[in-house]
Amino acid sequence: MQPTPFTFIPNWLTKAEIDMLWPILLKLPWQKEDLTLYGKTHPMPRKVIWIADHGVKYRYANKDHYPEPWPSILTQIRLKLEQTLGHDFNGVLGNLYQDGNDYMGWHSDDEKSIDDQSPIVSLSLGATRKFKFRAKNNHCDQSSIALTEGSLLVMPAGSQKYWQHTLPKMLKVTEPRINLTFRVMHSNT
Repeated sequence: MQPTPFTFIPNWLTKAEIDMLWPILLKLPWQKEDLTLYGKTHPMPRKVIWIADHGVKYRYANKDHYPEPWPSILTQIRLKLEQTLGHDFNGVLGNLYQDGNDYMGWHSDDEKSIDDQSPIVSLSLGATRKFKFRAKNNHCDQSSIALTEGSLLVMPAGSQKYWQHTLPKMLKVTEPRINLTFRVMHSNT
């Protein structure tokens, strides 16, 4: 069995920080997108937003995502994160899950535009959801963790090469969840 590909930091944000951040995040221009897989187009089961430094685009799901500017509150969170981890980040992909029907399938964040020498860091807000990992070379080698509000999940540099992750449906969850995944992108790729 390979070592667990993450570090979990519960309560990284305080309740006061969450209460200040949540209404601002809900007002962002979230996008409902379509996803084309194997020649079929499906609605993406969540809303997304790409926020990044000027000119830093992100290509995934066969689509270029051009950045929204950093809201000041997210700039503050970014600086706190950089101080905590000692890494700089130039973009954040936001996912808005309306409830437990919204999900993300098995995947790795291994697009060529992502700097694979930097961690990918996930900040969770809202409803607690189960997050699962599995080894790419052995799908029976799995682990999971409950991502609680205000927690950080740090996926270290290189982990995307060996591991996949998913946020499965949880039909009993009726509250929304926002996930912010901070990352380092190669410029203009």
